[in-house]
Amino acid sequence: MGQRRGTTCQHNTARRLPRLGAGLVVFTWLAALGCTAPPVDHDLYARETVEKVPGIVNADDDRRLSDAEMGELVRSLDHSDPAVRFFAHRTLQDATGQDFGYVYYRDARERRAAADRWRAWYNGDSPAEPAAPATQPAVSAAP
Repeated sequence: MGQRRGTTCQHNTARRLPRLGAGLVVFTWLAALGCTAPPVDHDLYARETVEKVPGIVNADDDRRLSDAEMGELVRSLDHSDPAVRFFAHRTLQDATGQDFGYVYYRDARERRAAADRWRAWYNGDSPAEPAAPATQPAVSAAP
């Protein structure tokens, strides 16, 4: 009787394995389908950061930016998300060589003057000398 039980148990297990294996394959396939993220649009003009930042980064891919793109980048300096402001400013710097003292992480009041200089530049009313980039105060060395 002991041998028969072992045989029956092995027989049942042998029948279950193909179903279990097929179930794992189907489960893995469904999980893989469900875990893929939808494609993200890279849109410079998007409102959502997840679409706008890749659009900004892709805007300066070894080509000259259009006037409309430059305008959108200047407008993006006032965006509520600091990541958008950072990439917009970096792209403007790379494209123009200008800085105008803009610091993306400053509060809105502190950013406003520099953003106004960027707007003046974009509108053709650029100051003769751009403001120096905001930096940390230098520490003088002791004599």
